[in-house]
Amino acid sequence: MEISYKLDNFEGPLDLLLHLIEKNKVSIYDIPIVLITEQYLEYVNQMDHEDLDVVSDFLVMAATLLDIKSRMLLPKVEKEEEEDEEDPRAELVRRLLEYKMYKYMAQELEEREQEAELLFFKEPTIPREVAKYEEPLDLDKLLDGLTPQMWAYKDEMVTRMETAKKPVQTPKPTTTASSGEKKTAPAPKKVIKSVYRHAIFPAKTLESQEDIDAYVEHMRKYLTTMMKDHDGIKLI
Repeated sequence: MEISYKLDNFEGPLDLLLHLIEKNKVSIYDIPIVLITEQYLEYVNQMDHEDLDVVSDFLVMAATLLDIKSRMLLPKVEKEEEEDEEDPRAELVRRLLEYKMYKYMAQELEEREQEAELLFFKEPTIPREVAKYEEPLDLDKLLDGLTPQMWAYKDEMVTRMETAKKPVQTPKPTTTASSGEKKTAPAPKKVIKSVYRHAIFPAKTLESQEDIDAYVEHMRKYLTTMMKDHDGIKLI
């Protein structure tokens, strides 16, 4: 069976083999190695042999096809123990499938690139004065909830500094009348938290009874939370 060849520039020997398999409409898993080898050698003979780097790759594949062809033509020797003998074409089929997968992926990426070149984006048409507009900044909303935390942190630092400056007083020992032993009476010490009023009463605009109730509730929760860890609160 003769096939008319068009001397295309194939990317390599595997590309030529895939072309021949598709041309003959045969299964890649059951390659007619004799037919494909003959057609492959016909194409190699028509190639330009000046570029040795390209021709050498095709010649290596030609040698591989001839080796597979010779092994398939040899008579099978019967062995005492039957073993599953690997098909000489198995490695070639694996390489062809791998190459076909990468070739398909390359074509898919090329099509996506061509589709992307057809996309055009419209320039923004927003009026310049609208694009430059910036919403006024409300400092009360921006600092709402942040100012009390800052003042509370400052109050905590001041309390720590004042505590560190106070000298440690050692309680005087007391003598009991019965045994004459000296015992140290524990001195109760209350932890009073000093808080700036600004931390509890932040600046805010109240416009309704609901605003007043929410503001008072915020202060109540703040003071209640602070009382959990202290014996008292000192407003300064």
